[in-house]
Amino acid sequence: MKTCVVCGTCKPASAFPPRRARCRECLRAEERAIIDASRRWIEEYARRWHRAAGTVVHAAVAFVEGPRYGRSRMVFRPLHFYYRARHDAIMAYGGYRCACCGEGDPRFLTLDHIHNGGAEHRRQVRSNHIFRWLRNHGYPPGYQVLCWNCNCGRYHNGGECPHDAQRRAKRSRSDRPT
Repeated sequence: MKTCVVCGTCKPASAFPPRRARCRECLRAEERAIIDASRRWIEEYARRWHRAAGTVVHAAVAFVEGPRYGRSRMVFRPLHFYYRARHDAIMAYGGYRCACCGEGDPRFLTLDHIHNGGAEHRRQVRSNHIFRWLRNHGYPPGYQVLCWNCNCGRYHNGGECPHDAQRRAKRSRSDRPT
């Protein structure tokens, strides 16, 4: 017979785990309390995060879940691998916001090679599965989330987004003496 140090009851040795002074019932109660506290903390953290993120989260979730199919059944299709991999890559590189202009609609966002080496990178990798490649290589640095306008603008302006040129022009105008 052993006495539990938590509840103080005398129980047979089989009611205690090996080399423990607390009975199994007290251990389970303590584990349940820890799990409940952890669950409450996670729920509160998620509520605060969703409040702070606002509509960006809803737009991203709607994009990742994809459209509904079927007129009468309205069943969600399973998420295609491409969209899940795209979502994971965008979240790894800063989330659903364009790094240049701040666009937040997930339908307009894409990944950009920061040093303008996208075509060369695709030739080296020999694949159009860039999101899979990024995941398999641990999301290496050198990429950013841009909207299509900023991405195409960088391509046509020699690596500079038109927004950057506009900001620089505004700064130079404000720096001029009057």
